[in-house]
Amino acid sequence: LILDQLDALADIVDLKSERLNLLISIIKQIQGKKGIHIILSSREFEFNHDSRLKNLEVIEIKLEDITWEKVKPILLSKNYPVETYNASQIQLLTTPQFLKIFINNFDSESKINISSYHKLLEIHWKNILSNFTKAEELENAICELSKIFDEIETLWLEKSKFQISSCAFNYLLKADIIKYSND
Repeated sequence: LILDQLDALADIVDLKSERLNLLISIIKQIQGKKGIHIILSSREFEFNHDSRLKNLEVIEIKLEDITWEKVKPILLSKNYPVETYNASQIQLLTTPQFLKIFINNFDSESKINISSYHKLLEIHWKNILSNFTKAEELENAICELSKIFDEIETLWLEKSKFQISSCAFNYLLKADIIKYSND
């Protein structure tokens, strides 16, 4: 059994549901059963600060960021000027998600002035919004989807349940913001 991103259900993130309690109850019921192995994932901060997660009897394994020695050849193969990056940027680039978003938003010719993960996400969203000709329509679609997902507390929804333009929907698909499944 693999339960990913338990941190998303921690006290400091999810203030209005009992989902984490339900999952922990299930974990405790099957923990130790022959032939069943349980893998849980959580960010370190929430794991250490939500008492429900902290009190789980688990063997903790910390996943580390990628080393710069492994990131540097990836960037060099794409002609990024790695010798111009400062220590802060190098540290950020060793985080897999940051690295992916960075590569998807900047080519090797871009002047890069990124000082934080939040700044990169801001640039990422500006790029997404600016590449759509009807920015207000796209913003409305994103707000509508966010509102619906927040109300029903799920990340899965039938396409017929929301009313956004097909143009905005297709753009969000193309930009990898939403996924569509035929099942």
